[in-house]
Amino acid sequence: MKKHFPLRIVYLILSLISAVIIYFFYFKYIPFINTFNLILFPILFLVLLCTVYRVESGILVFVFIFPLINNLPYFFGIDWNIPHAPTALVLFLFFFLGWLIHSFLRPPQLDFSHPIFKPMVIFTLVVFISAVLTLARFTNFFPFLSNRIYELPVNINGVRVGGAVMSVIFSSLNYITGFLFFVILYQTIKTKEIFKKIMLVFSVSILISLFFALVQKYFSLSLGNTSFWINIERINATFKDPNSFGVVLSSYLPLVFGMIFFYNKKLRPFFIFLIIFGLFIFPSIGSRSGLLGLGISIFTFFILYFARSEISLKKKLMFVFSVFLASILVAGSFYFISSQSNLYKRIGWSIDVFNRQESLNKLFTRRLDFWTAGLNMVEDYPLTGVGIGSFIIELPNYLNQMGKPFRFTDSGENYFFQVGSELGLIGLIIILWLFYEIFKLMKKGWQEKEKKSKDKFILIGIISSIFSLFINYIFHSYIGAFAVKYFFWLLIAGLCVFSNKAEGSILFTRSNKKFLIITLVILIIFGAVNLVNTMGSLSLQFQAEKYGWDQNFGLYSAEKDDRGFLFNWAKRSAGISVDNLGPILIIPVLASHPDIKSNPVNVRIFLSDTYFRKNRLLKEIILRENKWVEFEYPVQNFNKDKIHLVFETDRTWQPLKYLNVMDSRHLAIGLGKEYFRYPHKIPEDRINKIERISWKSWEGKQKNRLWSNGEGRIEFESDEQKVAIRLNVKIQIAHDLGPYIILRMDEKVIGKCMLNEEGWRSIVFIQELSRGKHIFSVEYINDFHDIQKELDRNILLGDLEIVYLK
Repeated sequence: MKKHFPLRIVYLILSLISAVIIYFFYFKYIPFINTFNLILFPILFLVLLCTVYRVESGILVFVFIFPLINNLPYFFGIDWNIPHAPTALVLFLFFFLGWLIHSFLRPPQLDFSHPIFKPMVIFTLVVFISAVLTLARFTNFFPFLSNRIYELPVNINGVRVGGAVMSVIFSSLNYITGFLFFVILYQTIKTKEIFKKIMLVFSVSILISLFFALVQKYFSLSLGNTSFWINIERINATFKDPNSFGVVLSSYLPLVFGMIFFYNKKLRPFFIFLIIFGLFIFPSIGSRSGLLGLGISIFTFFILYFARSEISLKKKLMFVFSVFLASILVAGSFYFISSQSNLYKRIGWSIDVFNRQESLNKLFTRRLDFWTAGLNMVEDYPLTGVGIGSFIIELPNYLNQMGKPFRFTDSGENYFFQVGSELGLIGLIIILWLFYEIFKLMKKGWQEKEKKSKDKFILIGIISSIFSLFINYIFHSYIGAFAVKYFFWLLIAGLCVFSNKAEGSILFTRSNKKFLIITLVILIIFGAVNLVNTMGSLSLQFQAEKYGWDQNFGLYSAEKDDRGFLFNWAKRSAGISVDNLGPILIIPVLASHPDIKSNPVNVRIFLSDTYFRKNRLLKEIILRENKWVEFEYPVQNFNKDKIHLVFETDRTWQPLKYLNVMDSRHLAIGLGKEYFRYPHKIPEDRINKIERISWKSWEGKQKNRLWSNGEGRIEFESDEQKVAIRLNVKIQIAHDLGPYIILRMDEKVIGKCMLNEEGWRSIVFIQELSRGKHIFSVEYINDFHDIQKELDRNILLGDLEIVYLK
């Protein structure tokens, strides 16, 4: 007892910390749907209790459940559109907590002597450092530089901080929980008999999953599936998606070949049935990479089998001929029986694309674009990458930079591109070292295993399965497929058992001082470079300026009122960033609370810095009616390109509660699209000369008559740098609202204006131009007309004057 006392304290502290983390993780990332939680929580609690009682029992329960629980959320309408934690990940977290509690009660003797642990530990530390700094970047370095975590956009696709943080956390856990699972398996599976039990339990789980796939195939494709995969007729069984199901099945079947000879003869019919059943279901999954991995792994199995077999050359040749003939028969059966399957159609489409000599990018379903983007990320940040979990966030930005069309975002579609793009060459080299140790382990087990030993069959099956996973890793990263990672590390644990657990030096000893120093240097370099990148070109401020998206938070989607006025409903606290287009900024504000007359709404408007830390109070507005009011802020002396404002409202209201309509938003105020008020005249003493360009020179689809949303352009040549642009316009208002126009000089926005006075008027913009030709344009964006009420909002563009100033 005394011997283990300090260790017990460590496990107790880790158990308490993990329990608190899991508690908050559960309430943050598990949707609060009663029926879903009523089913999920007992399963999680069962795994926890079994693991606390006995780790081996916990492993058996976990291995049985994790292939079956992945699509559970889909039965309750929780699909990809609702952010949530993968159920296999949540299951592991409870399993791990159970292991920590068990270790507190009965401290284990941990063995880290295997060579695989060195790269694993270093890679885990690299992931941790990257996760901390990437989270700091997305949260605007809260609490050091920002007062709170704001839901700011993080890419040109409009993904917000919450989604980015979730990506960082899940991607980090994808690596780390896989490593932890291997550690527990390595410490627990001491004999081949234990591994036999585990794989038998896993086989029963896969059989259940195959039966569910059969139900999807013939009765209800939508059962436990998502709309995306239903539309393209691909089954996912009990897995997250068809690709995850395909990689697990294609990697598991070669192992079953070995299990046929390794287990008791009574179980052979069971395993043969599994192979036939799996091959029958496989075409409906539609996974081309899975099919390639399956074919190569089965080929590998028989090659290795013959290499270790003592039968004569003649029998080997006969067997090869038999396998070849069987392959022809299987291929023929696939052609006739599975001609309507998704896999058959996808292969036919691929052959058709190849025969038409279309682009490889189309053949690889845009993977080449993703791989190119990944290489560009490595080129931009060679040592550290863009940060763990950030490939999917940065991909839209890079595709935009590459001039490629953006249709959807995804992972790196390649395990090694994923690691390299997110963790740089340092992370990639370490993961390649890890896989090198795995290959060394495969080689060692292969060389030392006796030809007559039954163990060779299971070892050949494991090696073939790992080869299949490697093939699949070329075409997918599976960064969100936790079941795939747990299956992979289950295979590696089995490889260790049947390779007699290769020996190495124990971690963190004096004899490993050189290793520790090198590790420390690598981590310091990785962390320092990552910090520089995080504070610099990867920061949200730099990215927003580079790609041109607006920094804001606390806003719902933009909408228009019945006058065609564009605005956003805001939450109780909201922030916006607007270009300083001077001289007077106007922001319309509206409160729509039903009880506003008896209970006015108080709005405080603050000027903030780029991190939305409030600098000073600009104005406090008390709204007593459901009418738009204008907030004015003179910015002629504001010497920054961006103006950051924070709006704080004393209360919100919910349409669902007060009006019984299907709108659960909590609305504070409406914020209209910002515009600026410009002068109409230029002081006579500042005018040097005036160049007038006739209204007839306006170009565009509508010329100078913008009767609907559109743009007019005019080209002119400037002799001097400092000029004033005087635009003459005639407007017609509707619903007491005039035209909203955006003005550009050479495609750059120089003004935003709301014209609310009918008749002719002038607008003046002071500009500094280079000598030469320029294009000035006016875009009209809020057209409105009502024939019955004889309302029509229009704008007529008159002469443009170029005023050269003294």
